[in-house]
Amino acid sequence: MKKELPFAPTPVIKRYLQVMVNVITTSDKYGQIHNGKIKNPITIGAYDDDEMIFPDSEKNRINFLEYLKTEKAIRESEGDFEHTQDFRYPDGQGPKLGEDGATAIKRGVFFPSAFTIQILDAQKVVDLQKRVALENVESQIGDINWNNKTGKFCFRGIEHDFQTKRGGGIVIKIFDVLWENKKVISNRPQTGATKTYFDIAKDIHGANSPEIPKTVEILHAKLKTIRRIEAKKIPIKVHEEKGYVQMIVTM
Repeated sequence: MKKELPFAPTPVIKRYLQVMVNVITTSDKYGQIHNGKIKNPITIGAYDDDEMIFPDSEKNRINFLEYLKTEKAIRESEGDFEHTQDFRYPDGQGPKLGEDGATAIKRGVFFPSAFTIQILDAQKVVDLQKRVALENVESQIGDINWNNKTGKFCFRGIEHDFQTKRGGGIVIKIFDVLWENKKVISNRPQTGATKTYFDIAKDIHGANSPEIPKTVEILHAKLKTIRRIEAKKIPIKVHEEKGYVQMIVTM
């Protein structure tokens, strides 16, 4: 039985793995992998501008890298490259009205703009990406529970199952991207992030994937499928304006 992974397979972690696997694929194509090792280091941005960040995001990133190092799949090359330190408030929230600077900074997250690694065992990285893709991820906010592997979510006894619908697989992936970037209106609000059709397709398939144009073409129709949940009086709306899409959850 495999041990539980010491990190959460968040969208950010999945992006890191996708970047690594893209480099592995290209390096393999040009015969640049020797005994599983890729000579040239890889620099990966810690957090994209449209990625949500939480107080434990940095701990999760570090746990992910430590796991790969323990497995002898990578080594970090921080000493060879200088990366600036960035600062961001969780969910994009700025200082609160009347809040002093010291308190505001405690709520924020400091992180490197990027990190640099060298791949020592390409197959271990590929295997980890496959394992993470199979992880059963449940997410809950308020009375809403979403499972991105079964394609089911439940709100106060009301259930909806995307998996039973034709083309449900891609709908689940679209819903998951929107869910991860949702805006929450409650006493603990989250600003989330808006996404273009291209952004959504890129988050699903990874940058430079040939599947992106095809997904962009069908996104409008698939968003209509997702919007059908509104008829069930579930407090989720998919708002679209001027080419940008965002899920809004009202608690």
